[in-house]
Amino acid sequence: MLGNIQILRFAAATLVVLFHVAWTAQNEGRSTSFLAHFIKWGESGVDIFFVISGFVMVLSQARTRRSLGQFLLERAIRIVPMYWILTLLLTALLLALPQLFSNSSFSASKTLASLFFVNWLSGEGFPVVYVGWTLEYEWLFYIFFAFSFSLLPLELTWIPVLASFSLLSASGWIEWVSVEFVYGMGIGLFYLRGWKLPFPSLFVIIGMAMLIGTALFQVAELPRPVAYGVPAFLIVAGLVYLPQLRGRAVLFLGAASYSIYLVQVFTIPVAFRVIQKFVSLPSDVVALLAAAITLLAGGLACSLVEKPLGRRLHRLHRPEPQMEIGVRS
Repeated sequence: MLGNIQILRFAAATLVVLFHVAWTAQNEGRSTSFLAHFIKWGESGVDIFFVISGFVMVLSQARTRRSLGQFLLERAIRIVPMYWILTLLLTALLLALPQLFSNSSFSASKTLASLFFVNWLSGEGFPVVYVGWTLEYEWLFYIFFAFSFSLLPLELTWIPVLASFSLLSASGWIEWVSVEFVYGMGIGLFYLRGWKLPFPSLFVIIGMAMLIGTALFQVAELPRPVAYGVPAFLIVAGLVYLPQLRGRAVLFLGAASYSIYLVQVFTIPVAFRVIQKFVSLPSDVVALLAAAITLLAGGLACSLVEKPLGRRLHRLHRPEPQMEIGVRS
């Protein structure tokens, strides 16, 4: 994957962590100053993730043509193992130590809906691992995209994907943020055609300025695909066309973003409780420490669990090599 996009994935995960850290501080009755801004726009990391996903899936399918089944199996190998591990771990804690959870309780139907990415359909609210609502949208995107490229040329896949998300959003089943996958698909299709983007750095600057503006001005009346989706589109598009960062650290930060995104459900509340119990620190410092612990825990989870498990599962799934029929001269 492009180095800039890897770094952006890490930045998006960090934004979401800061959003949940600031939100947790507020719920704990701790008033933050600097980090309070992230309650307003830290969630935009999700929008960046969705745009990146649309872009990456188009590029990936263009470079390695896969059948519907192969594509969905590869996506399942990528996102399911860590999500299931953490969902089952949290479910076990809900059963064994229910006194730790003031706002959650065990539900067999919710657990099943979470494991199969259908909380949006079952009316169970947020999944067991609450950030999993974005993975449910992600999985919907994979399904819509896979059926689309199975039936249509790649350059037309955005049409049924947009239509499907629009229908579900208009019906109230899911949120309109889902259409932002199509923003990324547009960038990918533009990029595959070899078209050039003039002044890509200007796109990034404008996109970042728009996101920062959401923390300073009232934009609640703007639909999320406009308030956060358009800036995310500009940032991703600009970074795709700028010179790419390289190196192992770049690749690792991007790879760790998924584990970081998931483990925050555990690390943020635990970090707050432990830090507050043993030391007295300003609220912003406590929140930043909780964020730093989450980033570190996510990196460790990626290195020790996600990557080794992914490698083992990939060995079990080897796509059959395509045989070329014909006579070479």
